[in-house]
Amino acid sequence: MEDNLLTTEQVLLLENLTYLLDNGGLRSLETIVENYAADGKEDVSVGDIVAKIAENLVDDADYGSHITGKDWENILQAIEKDPVLKEMKVVAVYGDPAKAENETSTPSEPKADKEGAISAVFVNEKSGEAVVAFRGTVGYEWKDNFLGGTKTAAADGVSTEYQEKALAWYRSLNLEEAGYETITVTGHSKGGNKAKYITIMDESVDRCISFDGQGFSDEFVAEYEEEIGKRAYKITNHNVEYDFVNLLLNDIGKTKYYRGYDYGEGKLAEAHCPNTFFTYDEEGKPHMHPVADRAEEMKVLDEFLNGYLRTLSPEEKAKKISFIAEIADMVMYEDAETKTAEELINKYGVLFVAEFVLSLLGYLRMHPEMIEAVTSVLVEFEVLDKTVMIVEEILFIIGPQMCKPIKEVQKYFDEFASNVSEIYEYDESHYIKWVKQQLSEEFSFEQIEDSRTTRRIKNVFMDVWDSTIPPKSLQNIAEELMMQNPDKNISELMKIFAKTYPSKKRQSRHVFNILSKLLER
Repeated sequence: MEDNLLTTEQVLLLENLTYLLDNGGLRSLETIVENYAADGKEDVSVGDIVAKIAENLVDDADYGSHITGKDWENILQAIEKDPVLKEMKVVAVYGDPAKAENETSTPSEPKADKEGAISAVFVNEKSGEAVVAFRGTVGYEWKDNFLGGTKTAAADGVSTEYQEKALAWYRSLNLEEAGYETITVTGHSKGGNKAKYITIMDESVDRCISFDGQGFSDEFVAEYEEEIGKRAYKITNHNVEYDFVNLLLNDIGKTKYYRGYDYGEGKLAEAHCPNTFFTYDEEGKPHMHPVADRAEEMKVLDEFLNGYLRTLSPEEKAKKISFIAEIADMVMYEDAETKTAEELINKYGVLFVAEFVLSLLGYLRMHPEMIEAVTSVLVEFEVLDKTVMIVEEILFIIGPQMCKPIKEVQKYFDEFASNVSEIYEYDESHYIKWVKQQLSEEFSFEQIEDSRTTRRIKNVFMDVWDSTIPPKSLQNIAEELMMQNPDKNISELMKIFAKTYPSKKRQSRHVFNILSKLLER
């Protein structure tokens, strides 16, 4: 029976179809099914879907999830040239509306919300295999990726709202009663997590193929230990080596890693796109390229996420996981729900943010390799400047708070001072002036101009990290990097720069430009 099942590449091509949106020249699964139903066509195949998906796509235009017109052309041509996929039937499409009652659609009754999480059922009538595919995270589900990392409000205390919705819809399909030989569940990102969840919770699933799907909390693993023991063998995780979502929590089942390709304007976010797995040969056939393990930097991040978080109480973990999710959202997505550091701090409270910064800096002091790994990844995907900007904004806001004569804040002050002075660089006179301006709204002139206040500000915010290193111009630094590392490419040189000159991280873009010009000579 295994020989008749779809390959991993074929399943991933079907999964990519769940990412279709009504966007420009692109049409979504729901819209296409609805149009066929209006014409009286009930028996809709994947080939029928592909024939109606796109027209006049622009190669470099982003049609959602950083999938360009050229990407869609490759995906659709690969399906078009695969006779097995073309003949498969689309028997159900489901839209999970963000703010409305859930509804299931069939080819005759399409009701899926265009903005909700999408899932679909594809059937190979010759082999008897039904493939249930779940789309990855949509905007309103993003934080749900992180909220599954601790106790939840669900009846069992460990499941999330969208996991339970996915399971309820899957069971409503009654696929086992329909007599299919094999039931395969699949999904990318949050969809992969849903697929694994359903596999653990329902014995009818025969195999689960997850792409970059996150794992489960310690609490979930403990609660469903017996079910996991029985069904984990059905699950295979397929992850891009630089993907960040599959780092979250405890994974279940076998795991394989792959090289990621075709990174574009989305930078780091594209390490988590469903088409990043693929390259295509001259005939348009897709290929996935295995590697031995995830990237070394991501291993360090994995240790942090799953090590640091285990040091927290369930209540602390829940709030800090949510906070981390907000920052990740701000770094990677222009349309993030929280737009500024000020909004973020207002939402969580200055005392919470200050304590979080302190505990995180303490962790970094004990694990300096974490700084190198984070910097390397941010440089690699060109989001270092944006990340530094957000961090600096947070410190600018909570910095004056650390100077206030409030006992709840002062107890954190000394540790905060010693840690921040090792990691962040500021111009002394400019920064002292800025902090005093902020303090002037709440304190008297005498208090602000007190010499002890100035000393306190200096202690907190002055960087002494590389005070023993003789000053050098950025041009000299770039030339020295090239001379000492003649065989390195620009990405590798930027990693060395980030490691050697951590306090100059705000000048990364300038160094990159200088290196680019030098390499062109």
